[in-house]
Formats: sequence, structure tokens, C-alpha cells
Amino acid sequence: GSESVGRAQMLTMLHRHALAMVLLSLHCADAFLPLSVPKLHRSQQAPSIRSWQRPLASRKAPRVASPSMVQVNDEQSTRSTDEAAKEGNAFVWTKNWYPVAGLIDLDPEVPNERWILGRKIVLWKDESSAGKEQGGEDGCWRAVDDACPHRLASLSLGRVKRKEGCLMCRYHGWEFDGEGTCVKSPGDEESSSARHNSLSYPTQTAQGLVWVWPDNAASRFVDAFMVDLPPEAPECKKADGKYAMHQFDIPCDWEIFTENTFDPIHAMATHEGTLPQYVPDDCVPQFK
Repeated sequence: GSESVGRAQMLTMLHRHALAMVLLSLHCADAFLPLSVPKLHRSQQAPSIRSWQRPLASRKAPRVASPSMVQVNDEQSTRSTDEAAKEGNAFVWTKNWYPVAGLIDLDPEVPNERWILGRKIVLWKDESSAGKEQGGEDGCWRAVDDACPHRLASLSLGRVKRKEGCLMCRYHGWEFDGEGTCVKSPGDEESSSARHNSLSYPTQTAQGLVWVWPDNAASRFVDAFMVDLPPEAPECKKADGKYAMHQFDIPCDWEIFTENTFDPIHAMATHEGTLPQYVPDDCVPQFK
């Protein structure tokens, strides 16, 4: 009797300890995820999307890190992408163009927060001479990390100076140009260091979308423009020259959704009635 009670108590204690370790590991994963891009090329696995898969209102705030921690993570991420490039055929997730927002969804008056590969970034409109040189008469969209290098305040809460081509941090008024260079640091004008600069990313505007190359290698602005964007789909372009955009928030893993996109058989049953050709009885084998 007493021996069985003692064994039950021991098992209960072990179960509680295991549960506590699982919860702790999940908490740590959520805390560190936004700070760096995972080293994905080693395992050839897709990056975790837990941070941007959830609605904004339900996301946990990341653990506050010191500037030195962010710098270390960026250096490690840079080394990982450089190492992957040397491997030749290794796929590097960050060395690709990704559409992050439709132009119709962006407000040029304010910073626009977005997530890509576990990293929180800010898109803002640059209408300075430098911005017009890159993007034409209307200027161009810029992308930087959503963390001021001074005290890590969110730059998405800042202010856009479109004509001057600067993004201002709301905490201490630091300002950054389109390349992420700190051009104004009130109270600290005497010092100048690369650590004052924000990490910026190459961008392009095409097909009604803003595309971002989310790599932090030193050669990113050269690497990015050696890679073409995906070809345009004429079916998405309307008669007035604008693009048809449809956006949905779906609570599923992106791999599952991508697999669904390449699964033509499901359309006959799932989308019956939406178009004339979607009839379950007309489904034919796609492969033999």
C-alpha cells in the first residue's frame, strides 16, 4: 500500500517536471524567435512561422534583449547564410525575394509593420531624391528591422518623413535614411558608429506588391538584384492595369497551405459551385 502510494507520488512529480520543461521550452522559443533568422540551410527545413501565424492581437511580446544580443544574433545569421552559399546547392531561405504586402494595403503616411521568416520589419515610403532615383517619381518603399538600434524601440511606432526620406524613432527621435544609416541622433551628435545604423533590406515594387529580400549579408544589395522576381501572372492583372488582390488569414501551417495549392484534385470537390468546371463527378486522374 505505502509502496504503491510512493510510486504514484513519484510518477506525479515526474509528470509535473516534464510538463514544466515543455512549457519552458515553448516560452523560450517564442521569446527568441523574432530576434534572428533560423539557421535553416543545415537541415533544409522551412522556418517556423508561429510568430506570424497568429493574429497580431494574440502574439506574445518578445523578450527584451540588449543591443549586443541582437548584434550577436545578426552576426551568427550572416555567418550561416555565407556558409550556406559556399555549400553550393544548399537552399538559403533568406536569399530570395518574398512578397510581403500589397500596395493597396500599405499607408505611405506611416510605418507599416510586417513579419517575414520570423523577423519583424517595417515598410515605409521614401519620396526623397534618393527614393525617386530607385523607385521613380513616386519614390520607393524601404524595409528595415522593427527595432531602433538605440534602445530597441519599435520603429513601426515612429514617424515617416517622406520628403526628407527618413524614418524617425518615437523614443528619442533618432532618424534613419533609406539605407538604414542613422542621420540624426539628438543628444548624441558627437559620436558616429555603425552600431547606430538600422539593418535595411533590398526592396522592389512589382505586380502590385512590395517584395523584400530578407537577408543580412553584407553583399545583400548586390545579391538581391542578381535574382529575378517570379514571372508575372497575366490573369491577375485587370483591364485598368491594376492587380486583383485577395488576402485571407488562415489558421494553418504554410506548408499545408502550399501543398493544397499544388493539389488540383481537391478543387473539384471543395470549390464545387464557384466555377462551372468545378464538378466532383468530372474529376479525372492527373497522374498515371
